[in-house]
Amino acid sequence: MGNLLSRFCVLSIKPTRAADKLPLEILLEIFAFAAMPPSPASPKYLSQVCQVWRAICHSQPSLWPRVRLDLADPVAGEKATHWLRMSGSVPLIVDVMRSSPCIVAHQERVRMVAALAMVLQPSLVRWRRFTFTSSANDGLVFFSRCHGPAPQLRFLSLSFDSKSTTAPGIRVPVRIATQPHTSLVLAISHPTHIISWPPAWTVTNLELTISHNIPNPQFIDFLYTIPFLERLSITASSMFPRILSFQNEPHSILLGRLQSLKMDNIISLSILEVIQVPALVVFSARGMEWNCENTDALAILLADPTCPLDEVVLAGKTCHSDVVVDTSLPIFELATLTKLRISGAPAAFLDLFFVPLATDIKLSRVSAPAATGLLFTSPSLAQLKLSTLIFPSEGFMPVFIYNHITTLTIKSNCLKALELCSLPGLRALSIKRKGSKTYPRIGRAMISLLTSGPTSSPLERVHLEGCSLFGDEFRLCLENMRFVRELTFERCRAAPEVWTTMANPQLLPGLNWLTVLDCLSASPLEILRVVRARNTAAAMTPNTIARLRGRVRFSDENIDINPDTLEELNLTGMFSDLAHSRVWSSNINGDHARSSQRILRGLAIGMVTTLALRWTPAWLVRVSEERRDDGSLA
Repeated sequence: MGNLLSRFCVLSIKPTRAADKLPLEILLEIFAFAAMPPSPASPKYLSQVCQVWRAICHSQPSLWPRVRLDLADPVAGEKATHWLRMSGSVPLIVDVMRSSPCIVAHQERVRMVAALAMVLQPSLVRWRRFTFTSSANDGLVFFSRCHGPAPQLRFLSLSFDSKSTTAPGIRVPVRIATQPHTSLVLAISHPTHIISWPPAWTVTNLELTISHNIPNPQFIDFLYTIPFLERLSITASSMFPRILSFQNEPHSILLGRLQSLKMDNIISLSILEVIQVPALVVFSARGMEWNCENTDALAILLADPTCPLDEVVLAGKTCHSDVVVDTSLPIFELATLTKLRISGAPAAFLDLFFVPLATDIKLSRVSAPAATGLLFTSPSLAQLKLSTLIFPSEGFMPVFIYNHITTLTIKSNCLKALELCSLPGLRALSIKRKGSKTYPRIGRAMISLLTSGPTSSPLERVHLEGCSLFGDEFRLCLENMRFVRELTFERCRAAPEVWTTMANPQLLPGLNWLTVLDCLSASPLEILRVVRARNTAAAMTPNTIARLRGRVRFSDENIDINPDTLEELNLTGMFSDLAHSRVWSSNINGDHARSSQRILRGLAIGMVTTLALRWTPAWLVRVSEERRDDGSLA
């Protein structure tokens, strides 16, 4: 260990000449960007660029708060010692994992895990977040040597590999004492691996990933051990989507403090028949199955008038036509609900909702008549998202007026809905292509929406993605968007007449921001003509026509690319670049401070990735370089 630490100390005694030639002010500014949250570069690499950066790293313990250690690394203990020394007394984020299966003898494996545990033991009092990802056998060895008080611990993740040879029922004693009555977020892979919680643990947030089947009585007993639970997230592996299927359970459990319940990939919702959640605010069920049993279980929760639900997400699998909803179910009068997400629900189930205060609704793969009925009972609705509405093959659907909707996001396969509604208060419209094979023509649906009211549409922001902008109908749309200020075309196909129309400053007089991304039919010269015409008119009549600025990104497939044209676009106030291999950039509004920041950021990235790695010895390079959750290098 002493030899290894001495190599850390003498590393890069002779700094790189290129870095040392930079003025001190520039070095300090580049360092500030390279070490800036939320994606700071590892101080291990920063300290190898030059003497100035090395001195900063070795004098700032706050740069060393996170350490990631691999149980498969034979020198993990030595690395931990160095990192703990450099971090001083700052709170720590410690990640312990095994990157590859253990190939050494059993006794050697136990020795390596035990050695690392004993190195980390004195730092327990500084742990803020701790993550352990390995087999339960490694956990037994590690936590038998590493235990004691951890007064600063707020997040604990214990994930035991389900693919290992460890028996699912093995118990790992975790004797880490947190501060009494301090909230703790606990993330575990399977509750049967962990013994009953220590009395000092006040688990308020539980993130549970179940990779084995678990008996229902055992799960109920497990919930009894967490009396202060406020947020519960349960995710089932793809191997066991039918876990927690309760049938005729004689007992129920009161979770009086639970405010958030999220379930992913769990087909059955029968757990709602077993638990009582009088304080629940957020409920989410993704990957559920729409069937009679689940609709009955949901009714228990949604029909409770005392439950203060604010957000509900029901993202089920495709509903089969033979699903029968009990006609005796009560109306779901959700008086406190503001956010609703429903996917694949039967029409009869959707008809039960009454959400008078909902301001944000998203509907997907549901009946269009049922969706219309739900929206009609939502007078406070402001934001609406629609995807894959199912329209009846026969029958007439009347036009509905929704006065309060200000933001609409819609997939191209729901364009028919635009012809069946009037949105006099709409301020923002987004139309996105569903699928990738065709470019839907949106002119007819848009002109129907824009002209449905008695006065001009107050639309201010329009985002079109993957659409066809051909035909006289879309040209008419542009003529009817007098109040639009921001316009975005992303991966669209536009006719030349579109750019000719937009060059007319009398149309779209309020347009001040244009974004054109990867539109094959948009050439730099056409965009430049639009900008020139509108900005010339704006200079002559500044109170009538807005000056146009924005961003343009041209695909590499666009052959009409001239660097001089791009540069002129930049000078007019349009930030232009090329996708993928060639990049042209410029400041949008002449702010030289922002321009210099981009240059410094680029220098920082280049110096860290080239100079540091160039002077890093082979024994250090083999440390994992993958980016962690916070973006820093391992």
